[in-house]
Amino acid sequence: MPAVVSLRQQTGVALLSVLLIFALVSVLTIHMIDQQYLDIRRTQHLMAQDQAIVYGVSAEALAIRALYEDYKKDNQGSTPLDSLQDDWQQAVSFPVEGGNIQAKLTDLQSKLNLNNIKHDYGGSRAALKHLITLLDVHADAEMIVDSMVQWMDEDDIPQGVGAEESYYLGLDPGYRTANQVFVQVSELRLIRGMNNDLYQKLLPYVTVLPEKTAVNLNTAEPLVLESYTGMGDVKDLVAKREQAAFSSVEAALTNRAKPADTSGFSVISHYFLLAADVLLDDRQIHSQSIIYRPQQVTAEESIRVIQRDRGRRFTSGATSG
Repeated sequence: MPAVVSLRQQTGVALLSVLLIFALVSVLTIHMIDQQYLDIRRTQHLMAQDQAIVYGVSAEALAIRALYEDYKKDNQGSTPLDSLQDDWQQAVSFPVEGGNIQAKLTDLQSKLNLNNIKHDYGGSRAALKHLITLLDVHADAEMIVDSMVQWMDEDDIPQGVGAEESYYLGLDPGYRTANQVFVQVSELRLIRGMNNDLYQKLLPYVTVLPEKTAVNLNTAEPLVLESYTGMGDVKDLVAKREQAAFSSVEAALTNRAKPADTSGFSVISHYFLLAADVLLDDRQIHSQSIIYRPQQVTAEESIRVIQRDRGRRFTSGATSG
């Protein structure tokens, strides 16, 4: 009898051991499947990003081609110019394998270049002060613009009512001034007197470019034009350019109020922004590229991308917009 009980006990222990092993194998299998699923999803994510980068480069190539065709067209005539009637202004949308690309070129010289104010090119300091006042009458425009100049200059000597490095080092947390021109518009957030509300209002009207640039009268935002001292109401100018592009600064400003200094105006542009949205399956990837087109396009001086900003948005299940 004891032998029978012992055998039953051994059988029970063996069964429990088998069940335990089976449970462990099941847990490990489930973990391996989950891990494999995550690896597959991660790989799909990386492949989608890589594919979107390739599509983004393709959009850049198309944009460069459009700007080159416009350059050739302008040079066939007597007066090179860029306007809202140009073909490159049109948004495009085209299918690609696995999705769709939407792309739009805009003229960055339709905005006020913040780096112009370092040396007050074309009366840009007064224009920026006026623009800030138009957007927010309560903002201390003079302090903000003076502080921007101090942010960019190479010394630490306070001038005007602007803030120098000593002011920023006294903040908590403290930080240093750039002592160089702006690289990103977002640097405005660091300037004394700037607040988020004003910053958001300024975004549609300002840009940052690596050299001083003239405002294109054919494409400029009306509020940017109004910000220049002496321009007054620009409804007439905007209405005229919608009918036909201005062939010169003189043609645009004839028989109307205008600034004493018109050196900051032009009718041709060299810097453009390409905004591209790539939709792949359920993923939307946004990229921005700044394209430079020189005055004379040659083999040595070609139309080219000078800055890229990819992956600013990466959402799953997003819609375009």
